[in-house]
Amino acid sequence: MRNNDFWLDLLAKHWGKILGGFLGLVVGVIFLKYGFLRTVFLLLMVVGGIYLGGKRLDGSIVWRNFFKSL
Repeated sequence: MRNNDFWLDLLAKHWGKILGGFLGLVVGVIFLKYGFLRTVFLLLMVVGGIYLGGKRLDGSIVWRNFFKSL
């Protein structure tokens, strides 16, 4: 049981680093597989989807707060 507490504590303290590393890995793999322009296009579509989804479903989205939350 102590081992689980260690991993949960580590995850709780460093979740931003873990998430950032994972997202960096995913973007890197997409970049290597599809190339620079397709990766940029994909990232623009994701940001556009977040914007439209936030505006449509949440009512409004403030970009400054969005990027601060990341």
